[in-house]
Amino acid sequence: MDVKKANNKVYFLINSLAGGGAEKVLIRLLPFLNPEKILLLEKDVAYSVEKNPIFLSNHSTKTNAIFKTLYIPVYSYKLAKSIDKDSTVVSFLERANFVNIFSKLFKKHRAIISVHMDQETGHVSIRRFNKLLVKVLYPKADLVVAVSKGVKQSLAQLGVEENKIKVIYNPYPIEEIEKQSQEPLDKYEKIFNHPVIITAGRLTKPKGQWYLIRIFKHLKEKHNNLKLVILGDGELKDYLVKLSEDLGLKTYVWDRDKLSDNFDVYFLGFQKNPFKFIARSKIFAFPSLWESQSLQSMEF
Repeated sequence: MDVKKANNKVYFLINSLAGGGAEKVLIRLLPFLNPEKILLLEKDVAYSVEKNPIFLSNHSTKTNAIFKTLYIPVYSYKLAKSIDKDSTVVSFLERANFVNIFSKLFKKHRAIISVHMDQETGHVSIRRFNKLLVKVLYPKADLVVAVSKGVKQSLAQLGVEENKIKVIYNPYPIEEIEKQSQEPLDKYEKIFNHPVIITAGRLTKPKGQWYLIRIFKHLKEKHNNLKLVILGDGELKDYLVKLSEDLGLKTYVWDRDKLSDNFDVYFLGFQKNPFKFIARSKIFAFPSLWESQSLQSMEF
């Protein structure tokens, strides 16, 4: 596609704004790229945005993942109806990337996809089918943005031309983070009068929070005053809460219990400012099964 002939309208496309790292990257890029519209495959919104998002379905993060994968052609058709010809669509996360590329069948536009996951280590269960879609669709994108050199390497191994892949690291506004870390904890202050282990991330299989809960159970036997704080929401919430309770841990859930410092494990849900919690914790633990860069390709 001749980029010079493309109009200057830019659209952002993502699965949802229900919280998460890629979602936060989109929010941070808004003032700089000023997209015409923000389009969401699902209706979940936790981050506040000035422009009202356009929803391409009534699905949510709780909708069956297999169904949402099969729905990709429908999302794609709806996306094509929502954008102008010869515009640019920047997508974030796997399913949104598939939709962005697939919709080129219906509307001539420039598809830029942002890839946040190592393709060699990050595909399990339904994601194995997604890996096949990656091999078929990603090479057809006009530009692929990888968030690390490890992600770029994994994409190249799956057949994406290296000259199409650009490595752009995630933005981190250090001064803003430092400022947010100083904000008061208010009603949560009593928890952090105790030593706290904290983790933050979507409550999903890739984040591996169940390992941390089991480890915490053993630590609690030696350090009775210790607390575990889990920030985030997601489809594994009920499973993780039940696991914690089955292990005999007194478990607080943000939408169920009255807050006190008598619990062992605290599920505090999605927090717009996680940094004020992390700053007051003794240890930040990250039990993620995979992220955007494999250990083999990390630079130390």
